[in-house]
Amino acid sequence: MRVTHRVVVWAVCGHVLQGGVLTAAAAGAFAEPAGVAERPLDVDAVVERLIANRSRIEDRWHVEIHWTVEPPEPPPVTGLRATNVSLTTWRDGPLYRTETVRRYKPEERFSGLEAELYTEYFIRNGPKKYHWSTKREPSEGVPGGSRCALAIFDRQNTEAADTGSDIRWMGWYIAPLSPHPDSFFRSPGFEWSVHPGEWDGITCHVLKGVRQGDREGIAEVWVAPEHGWSVIRGTFADDILKIETTIDVQQWKESGIWLPTRVVRRFSDSDSQLIAQQTVTYAVHSLNEPIDPAVFTLETLPVDPGTVVAFYPPRGGSLTRHVWDGEKVVEQAPEVAGGAEERASGRLRWGVLINGLFVTLVGVWVIWRALRRTA
Repeated sequence: MRVTHRVVVWAVCGHVLQGGVLTAAAAGAFAEPAGVAERPLDVDAVVERLIANRSRIEDRWHVEIHWTVEPPEPPPVTGLRATNVSLTTWRDGPLYRTETVRRYKPEERFSGLEAELYTEYFIRNGPKKYHWSTKREPSEGVPGGSRCALAIFDRQNTEAADTGSDIRWMGWYIAPLSPHPDSFFRSPGFEWSVHPGEWDGITCHVLKGVRQGDREGIAEVWVAPEHGWSVIRGTFADDILKIETTIDVQQWKESGIWLPTRVVRRFSDSDSQLIAQQTVTYAVHSLNEPIDPAVFTLETLPVDPGTVVAFYPPRGGSLTRHVWDGEKVVEQAPEVAGGAEERASGRLRWGVLINGLFVTLVGVWVIWRALRRTA
């Protein structure tokens, strides 16, 4: 059975609750968290149900997200970034891959650059991490700019948190992908209480949060047990900003897991005048199913032949440079004038030199002052 439901959400900007929500198992399709059903539904009980049911999503997925922002340069108060265009993410346990399409910022453009967009690739495969981008940077004598280096990391300490791209929580804050909801409901910024309520004919538990301080505000979050304990509506108002979000949600096959399919977020000022709009669409290609291991290999990256490779060996080893010949990494890398890696290394050397010179001058000044006092 395929079920859809359209909901409206008001959210908070910055550190406050933001629109779209990834829902989890439908009511009756799961067991309640231990110890929750036996006590009254306080704030902790509702939040624990919400988190537990969304956690039914395993570390296996293939999801595609697209978003647009109007106007192209939204007011800073909205916290929106108009440079992001899309994100595709794969995960199978410890294997991880993202492809992010971005728009060049005005300050990143240069004469001869024809492309409007570029793509950043990131793969994590055990101790190996690969990072590459199609972004071009200005380079003297190179029409259209120079290509970026391919970075390869071969290190064990690659346990970088992936929660920022964890589709379990997509849509919680400003970004289409957001941290764990516990970080919001347990945050010290709000005092929360729970009340019975209803939205669009659906019985809900309404979490009301009052924020005190320099920017006071009131938030209300509707949590619907009938929709897998997902948030189906939220409101927030302060003297600066309001955010209205319309969400289309759909149950993933017959799994009991509900996911957003389209989110339209409207940002208004304190006079209810529209100042920006963000539209996000979600396409779930796979969920809780194995992913082809080839997706997480270097060979699947569309790296240009001749691209310089910066190889970072295990701790204690030295950075070495290679080149990608179109099929594999070879040891001898040709010189690439103005490459991104060379500029980064140059900036680092200059930074060390300037810092060393500054420390030396301070030391000379201190000694000179001391000599004057003793003279």
